[in-house]
Amino acid sequence: MFRKAFTIVLSLTFLVLAASAAMAYRPNASDVNVPPGYKIEPFLTGLTTPMGVTFGEGEIFVAESGWLSPSKKPAAIQVFNMHGKHLRTLAAGKLDVNALGITYYDGSLYVSGINTILKVNPKTGAVSTVLKNLPSYGDHNVSKVQFKGGYMYWGLGSYTNSGVVGTDVAGPTLAKTVDPNTGERAHDVPCRDIKLSGVSYKTENGKVSTSPFRPYGVTAPRGFVVKGQVPCSSSVLRAPIDDPHHIELMDWGFRNPFGLAFSPEWHPVLHGALLVANNGMDHRGSRPVDNAPDELFVATGTGAFHGWPDVEGFLHATWKQGSADVTGNVLGDNARGAKAVYEELPMPVTNPIAVFPVDSSADGMDFSRNHQFGMEGDLFVSMWGQIGFAPVDQQENAHRVVRVHFLSPAGTQITDFATNKVPGPADQTGKGGFNHPVDVRFSPDGMAMYITDFGPVDVRAFRPTDGAGVVWKVTRK
Repeated sequence: MFRKAFTIVLSLTFLVLAASAAMAYRPNASDVNVPPGYKIEPFLTGLTTPMGVTFGEGEIFVAESGWLSPSKKPAAIQVFNMHGKHLRTLAAGKLDVNALGITYYDGSLYVSGINTILKVNPKTGAVSTVLKNLPSYGDHNVSKVQFKGGYMYWGLGSYTNSGVVGTDVAGPTLAKTVDPNTGERAHDVPCRDIKLSGVSYKTENGKVSTSPFRPYGVTAPRGFVVKGQVPCSSSVLRAPIDDPHHIELMDWGFRNPFGLAFSPEWHPVLHGALLVANNGMDHRGSRPVDNAPDELFVATGTGAFHGWPDVEGFLHATWKQGSADVTGNVLGDNARGAKAVYEELPMPVTNPIAVFPVDSSADGMDFSRNHQFGMEGDLFVSMWGQIGFAPVDQQENAHRVVRVHFLSPAGTQITDFATNKVPGPADQTGKGGFNHPVDVRFSPDGMAMYITDFGPVDVRAFRPTDGAGVVWKVTRK
């Protein structure tokens, strides 16, 4: 009883301290390290849960997600001129419940949501639907949309953490939601036929058993076949811009392929390839998986399989995981294996070209294309940070932007590019640096890097802070 009361007091104290720290947050470039010869500055401030920027017609468009905004401020698009002056607000309350990515293309804005891709007029804010009812109803949703060669490309995340509908995060909603794509209560949707191992997981004090890729409370025997379909969850997809319902599979077997970026055609190693940043599994829910790193993949466009939910970062989920050689992190005594989902892997696994730290949440990214900015051909990736599930020894792996350099003929070097001088999210350290960088985008001329910072978040209560989001600008001195 005393321990429980003490825990409640500590929890309340933490929430009060977190809230006061967030209220006191003021962006300060002197609290951020960038390489010699570069400077960083807060360019846009006072934003509410921003997810990214895009550029068109001499203007900057910022997507505010509306994600759990304390004031219930809806998703919207804020428009600024190139000097940072606010011009107008578009489509407030007319977007999906969450706006998760924004891309300007051919005179229109494309905004991704929970299970939609919407098209927005950049002048009037008029909204039309490109795609809806995409199979992404759960924990992870639709990535920022990319365009190339007459096609639009996007990622769809998994409904669950590791394949099982449970009681964590979106689980209670999924248990009641009928997925119009399957006609069943919502569950992960494979892209190809899979055979299940027969394992199931208990929730609600052992009262309910659920198998992977099945609705909540439904079990399946060993060898049960779940039919694949396209569109599917945990995938990267594409469709012709002029026929968006003709959806094609690029690759599958991702958990949350949230970061997409095309390399330049002149890239000496990648030659225009599509890169995908994938968020690894968490130690949570009915099927917790330890030490699953975030990953960087090349999308093959051949329907290649990348392993989720049984393989991530060269590691099989059934192994006792804690290999510093592979992930750069050691979990220690809490490392343990999980039971396999597949009776047999549906296809050979195509491995990542790089891994990022566990619970770093590698998200939005972009390539440097201008020699005057420097580091041409290198990829810059935002690291949002953990969201309440990371072990104590892995909670400071992010809150930064990293640089990925590609070696010839193969291999990568990952180094820090922009980091807080004091590790950790700024609102918790009392500093004015990064909180949760969620996107990186270069200006159309490639001379400036814009880093979107979601702002302070109480990760345990899933509570962001209104008006504390920032877009940072990095340039050469």
